[in-house]
Amino acid sequence: MYENQGSGGKWNRLDVEFGVNDDVVATLEYNKYWGEENSQFGQLKNSSNIQAGIKYTF
Repeated sequence: MYENQGSGGKWNRLDVEFGVNDDVVATLEYNKYWGEENSQFGQLKNSSNIQAGIKYTF
C-alpha cells in the first residue's frame, strides 16, 4: 500500500503473509513514513518500523 498525502507526507506499507499450516499464519510488515516535517506522515519518519507476527486460529 502506498499513500501520498497532498501536503508532502508519504507512507509506504508492505505486508507478507505465509500460511504455515491450516491453523498458523506468519506475517511480516514494513512501514516507511517520510516527507515534509510538518505533514502528517513526515512527522512520523522516526517511527518507521518492521513487525513480525504469528497468528494461531482454533
